[in-house]
Amino acid sequence: MSHRSVGRARAVVLGQIAFVSVFVALALLQPALADYAGKSLLEWTARNIIAPLGILALVVGLAAAFFRPEFVQRAIYAVIICALLFFVIRSADTLVNLLQAG
Repeated sequence: MSHRSVGRARAVVLGQIAFVSVFVALALLQPALADYAGKSLLEWTARNIIAPLGILALVVGLAAAFFRPEFVQRAIYAVIICALLFFVIRSADTLVNLLQAG
C-alpha cells in the first residue's frame, strides 16, 4: 500500500471513531430528552403540517360553499380528521405514559 492509501484509511477510521464517540456521548449524557421515539418529529408535523392543512381545508371548504355546496361536507371531514390528529399528537405524552403504566 502506498503512503497516501494508509493516510486515507487512517483518516476514515478516525472519522468513524469520532462519529461513534459523539453519538455514544450524546446518548449517554442526554437520556432525559428522549421521552419516546419520534416525539420531536410528531410535534413538528402537528405544528407545521397538520394544523395548516386543517386551516386550509376550512378555508377551501368555505370558499367552495359559494360554488358547490357538496364540497363542504368533504371539507368538514378533512377539518375533523386534522383536528383529531392534532389532538392525538398533542396528547401523545399522556397516551404514552398511560400505555407504559399498563
